[in-house]
Amino acid sequence: MKAILLVLVLVTNYSFAQSSKIDSLVAIIEHANVVSGYTKGINGIISEEYQAYKGLIEIYKTEELIALCQHQNACVRCYAFLALLNKNRTLAEEILLKNSIDNEKVTLINGCFGQRISVSDFMKSRGREIENPYGFRF
Repeated sequence: MKAILLVLVLVTNYSFAQSSKIDSLVAIIEHANVVSGYTKGINGIISEEYQAYKGLIEIYKTEELIALCQHQNACVRCYAFLALLNKNRTLAEEILLKNSIDNEKVTLINGCFGQRISVSDFMKSRGREIENPYGFRF
């Protein structure tokens, strides 16, 4: 009985730690409220939001990424879509079809250049880049 209780406590603590780490990654992306490549700014620093995106790839399960593709924050939707592209291209294509009319704008930063783009256009352009391995890698 004690062994079962100990296992339950350990699993619960692990799940809570994973959950809080996941929430903190999403919070970083929400707070930045931009979609940036590996580096941003004239100094070329690695952005916190890009690091959070890499965390999404490592920690999130496919089902969780699909749910994040419907998140209230447009930047979170974009990063979740990118992470999903890395994990499951077929499901990402389905999400792309569902979000084909997502016209909310995000600020996209690549280095020291920025632009405003709709979520659906962002998803379409990233889908094409993955098909072309010689294109710009986000």
